[in-house]
Amino acid sequence: MPNQMWSTAPLVAFDLEGTGSQDRENEAILEVGVVPLVDGSPDVAHTYHSIVNPGRRIPRRPWSPPGLTSDMLALGPTLDHILPELVARLDGAYIVGSTVKPWMSLANCRYCSTDH
Repeated sequence: MPNQMWSTAPLVAFDLEGTGSQDRENEAILEVGVVPLVDGSPDVAHTYHSIVNPGRRIPRRPWSPPGLTSDMLALGPTLDHILPELVARLDGAYIVGSTVKPWMSLANCRYCSTDH
């Protein structure tokens, strides 16, 4: 991959929503999304999105995405359930997006804590 042109490299746009860094080690992942980029364009047919059940009630905050309520999140799969699919979609790809470093720190922290 190091010598590939960006337009032919395996790229994925990655986004996640969490409860916020103010929760420190208790920050929870609430939603994830992955969009492959093919020839520099989104491959909409192969996108992946999921809400994530954090296993606890989440307080409403001014910056919380509308609709991500505790009741809605409770209906979603847990992080353990979606991790295999998420890892498969990210494996071997360059990850692009804004604020990727904090997302990856949160994802790594949660992934490592699940004994995978």
